[in-house]
Amino acid sequence: MRARRGAMLVCCAAMAAGACEEAQSVEVQPLPPLQRPSPEARAGLPEVRGLWRFAGFEIPASDTTLVREKVYALTPPGDFQIATQRLDSIAGQYLRAGVAFPIVGEVRRDSAISLVLFSGGTGQFVAGHVRRDTLWVELTTFQSAVESWPRGTRAALVRRVSGPPFRRLLGGAPIYVPVDSTRVDSLRMDSLRRAGVVVPPAGTQPAPGQPMPGAVPPVMQPGVPPAAQPQRPPVTQPQRPPVAQPQRPAATQPRPPAAQPRQPVQQRPPAQRPPAQRPPPAPTPRETVPEPRPETPPPAPLPRPNAPRDTIRFPAPPR
Repeated sequence: MRARRGAMLVCCAAMAAGACEEAQSVEVQPLPPLQRPSPEARAGLPEVRGLWRFAGFEIPASDTTLVREKVYALTPPGDFQIATQRLDSIAGQYLRAGVAFPIVGEVRRDSAISLVLFSGGTGQFVAGHVRRDTLWVELTTFQSAVESWPRGTRAALVRRVSGPPFRRLLGGAPIYVPVDSTRVDSLRMDSLRRAGVVVPPAGTQPAPGQPMPGAVPPVMQPGVPPAAQPQRPPVTQPQRPPVAQPQRPAATQPRPPAAQPRQPVQQRPPAQRPPAQRPPPAPTPRETVPEPRPETPPPAPLPRPNAPRDTIRFPAPPR
């Protein structure tokens, strides 16, 4: 009995050791997600289901002045309620002024979207692109957009609107409003009045001896009474001399007599010139013959080496 119990314990210990080794070699895989991706996401299509509301305009740079002068009113579009999307097919409603119009359309993998709205039996077309969380309406045949949008303007629609509608240039650059010179002058005059400077009304000149508006007051020296303070001469603007205008002749003065027609000048016959004479040809140079040179007399003979040196020779007398 004891031998059997020992054998059973050995078998149990061996089985437990084998189970531990198998557990260490097993890899546990993560569980699949509880929500499967939509068919549109698996097909690579953007999901445009939801309510899209107006967020702002982007206008071309060449039309900013016309928009500022209210030549274009920039009427915002209504809301697009896309309730159904089946892969690339979409359907919903266009909401404007409390009235709903049915719309149908499609969306492509390159984020291009097109919609058709039916109103009174006629269809109107809307096209654009979906960029991240913004639906850009770039082309439309809505009558309100054709009349109040500059050519090339696009409207932005988002699912969550935060803040007032924006207006900027195409690409996102801000629109800089030019400085109004009239407003700047009014602000400068207001600051001068608050500083205590007497500003004359527009179109009037200050009296002589009074400083110009905005002039710096004289510096008061401490310990000197106001009467003894040095007075600065008033700043006067140099006056330009009047430009003298030329006086026109009076209309009552008699006109000078008309110039008499000139008589034709008699043309003189052309003077006959003598025929040009050619100069005589230059004489050809002759060959120069060298003159004979005079013969030089032969040199006197040298004295002999053996002749006596003390002898004197006299020339022979002439005959």
